[in-house]
Amino acid sequence: MSELRWHPYLGQWVITATHRQERTFLPPKEYCPLCPTRPGSMETEVPYPDYDIVVFENRFPSLQRQAPEPAVDGTELTPVLPAQGICEVVLYTPQHEGEMADLSVEQIAKLVEVWTDRFEELSRYPFVQYVLIFENKGKEIGVTIPHPHGQIYAYPFLPPLLEKEIVSARSYYEREGRCLFCAVTAQELQDGRR
Repeated sequence: MSELRWHPYLGQWVITATHRQERTFLPPKEYCPLCPTRPGSMETEVPYPDYDIVVFENRFPSLQRQAPEPAVDGTELTPVLPAQGICEVVLYTPQHEGEMADLSVEQIAKLVEVWTDRFEELSRYPFVQYVLIFENKGKEIGVTIPHPHGQIYAYPFLPPLLEKEIVSARSYYEREGRCLFCAVTAQELQDGRR
């Protein structure tokens, strides 16, 4: 069950998703649910024998399009809300081994097109406030399937760190009359160290 819980100490919403404890955890290659389905083998998330890029909804989402009512009652200090949003999985390649850095320039260009398409589509939902495209690396931070993939989360709220960045960028623009992100990029290009 997923829900949004208000964290009174931090003053922000937190997503809880207890059902995610039941997801597939580091299966052997022959049981990978992200590899293409092969004749005579178990059915996977991908019914095609081959593909370039595949996008589908996460089977164990933190956020759901049709979010059920929370299983717990909120309080005045700790209200709860349905965890409405969208969680998608993006498979970069049918190959089980590898990572995004191994893709060709053409594959990366196609992936960026898919990201752009999904960003635009998900942004149209009235309950979506922020779309995050990301890739986790390593089981230490939660990767449960090693097949090369990323995720797209469409949040019903603006994450606090991003909100701070927006406030900072707006303040810089009002003070200096130019884009903070452009200024930092120009400085780093001129400096050449990174």
